[in-house]
Amino acid sequence: KIKNANIVGENLVYAYTGTVSATIDGTLENVEVSSANISTKNSSGSTGGLVGSNYGHIIRSSTTGTINKDVGQSGNLGGLVGSNYEGTIDNSFSTMDIFEGETAKWNDCGGLVGDMSSGSINHSYATGRMYCTTTIYSKAGSVAATSFVNTISNTFGTGLVYNTGGVSKGGFVGSMMGLGNFPNSYFDMG
Repeated sequence: KIKNANIVGENLVYAYTGTVSATIDGTLENVEVSSANISTKNSSGSTGGLVGSNYGHIIRSSTTGTINKDVGQSGNLGGLVGSNYEGTIDNSFSTMDIFEGETAKWNDCGGLVGDMSSGSINHSYATGRMYCTTTIYSKAGSVAATSFVNTISNTFGTGLVYNTGGVSKGGFVGSMMGLGNFPNSYFDMG
């Protein structure tokens, strides 16, 4: 269990930031991150409450707290994982709130995963709120901001998705960029 972590990243270029690890390609199991505060400024890359990028397997893990991105561009912000590349997420959840400032741009904000490039999410959920107030090209979704070719099953999102100036927002997925399969999954934003 990791409690009250405070992570600040400034002037990072295409970096991965997470409470536990920047990137994983093995198994991460039974990890609980609570009351974390992650903040990036003048940075690009992927930021997640647990890990920045996932090529491995995350099992029975969770995150609570906040992610803030004030300034910067080209980033993926996820309550659990910033970017998921061929990774699997099972039986996990996030209640992290994500705040993207007005001067940040080209960011994807997702309750569980910012950029779901490939891989799968199973039996998981997200209840955190997405506040994306940028005026330039952002996407937001209660489970994933961007979804390419992947499967998200038995998963739900209930967080508020607030995207004032971005390109797209969705209750479940902000932008569908390819073929996705979402059996027994849903969203409910009240």
